[in-house]
Amino acid sequence: MGPGGNTSSGAALATFNGTPYAAWKGEHSDGRLFFSSHSGGWTPQQLIPGAGSSVGPTLAVYNGLLYAAWKGAETDQAIYYAHYNGGTWSQQALLPGVATSVGPSLAAYNGRLYAAWKGAQNDQRIWFASFDGNTWSAQLGLSIPIFSGFQSSYDILQAKEQAKAAAANAN
Repeated sequence: MGPGGNTSSGAALATFNGTPYAAWKGEHSDGRLFFSSHSGGWTPQQLIPGAGSSVGPTLAVYNGLLYAAWKGAETDQAIYYAHYNGGTWSQQALLPGVATSVGPSLAAYNGRLYAAWKGAQNDQRIWFASFDGNTWSAQLGLSIPIFSGFQSSYDILQAKEQAKAAAANAN
């Protein structure tokens, strides 16, 4: 990375207009988000303006723009995103009505940009939404078939919690 490219949570990579880009969160309590590109060497780190997170961002290319998405800083569990046109970043925007305690992933597929994330706090479910370039869809739970005879970890956790509550009420 360019000078000062340090992080305590990992980096994201994407190729935009034939050039590799990296994005990352600062070290430890530094919640700022940085990016750099590689063209014969890594450029010095630059800030993604107004962006802050307690975990690293994710990157994806969609409709000729480089998108970054991230969980808010500290206890802010909202998901934010911005896009880069090769010269400037858009203002950050909120992915409406969603929350995560970890941070999202992005991928472009079939003419849409998809985001997926773990729910907020103790919500262990996986959620996703898609973006058409103007509007995000409502979030939906990721429904993955479970092998016959197995329950989802969420169902097992719920059953354990119900059993604990029933035992506590019996005493």
